[in-house]
Amino acid sequence: MFDITKVRAAGGRDLLTPENSVMLFVDHQPQMFFGVGSGDRAAIINSTVGLAKAARAFDVPAVLTTVAAASFSGPLLPQLAAVFPEQGAIDRTSVNAWEDEALVEAVKATGRKKVILSGLWTEVCLVLPALSMGSGEVTRYLGTYGSERIAKAVMIGVVPPFLLKTEDNPGGVDAGVFRGIEEAIRADRFAFLTAFLADFYNVDVLGGERISEEAVRASWNVAAGASAKGTLDCVQAWLTDFRADCPASTSPP
Repeated sequence: MFDITKVRAAGGRDLLTPENSVMLFVDHQPQMFFGVGSGDRAAIINSTVGLAKAARAFDVPAVLTTVAAASFSGPLLPQLAAVFPEQGAIDRTSVNAWEDEALVEAVKATGRKKVILSGLWTEVCLVLPALSMGSGEVTRYLGTYGSERIAKAVMIGVVPPFLLKTEDNPGGVDAGVFRGIEEAIRADRFAFLTAFLADFYNVDVLGGERISEEAVRASWNVAAGASAKGTLDCVQAWLTDFRADCPASTSPP
């Protein structure tokens, strides 16, 4: 039976503290502001700078990153750079910040295990690195970096580690299915994305109730922004064999 007299104040081990956290500022650049319509630009800048100054005040290390600064997106927000005058931004070409080795190594070098993300585009600047850090790709992370920095790992309803049907994977998907996807992308990738997302979200059943037309359109806009080559490369990425990563998942469930 629960006894209220035995309740004691105690901090949880999962709480953020100045000692276990690192700030990652992702792509605060002029070009990125053009896609932000959910808030006043001055307010967003003030909030970002306030977050940076708070990190500075509490001695929380920060990593700054930009994407294609010279050719497309422009320099790091000057007000943000001014908070960390002794360090530059790590410039990348990858859309997903966590695909850049220099950035990953910079975060690891801080020795902190909890990453606080700040970015302008939630669906790109925040979601992609957050997934790649261990949520959507937890098995890949464990297989590459081990489980030293992982307290627990839970995988629910995950994609199999290998999708292609082969002699040693008879339950996989026939190679013809993937060839068909590639042919559809080459023929008209925008039409393919429309059909793909309709199936992905089960629009014929859930449309208008669980998923809005606007939400589907937003996903289409993100997917359509990828290059033709990048879209095709996604199909080949689905065929990657991750089975060797599974034995490396030694974290407790």
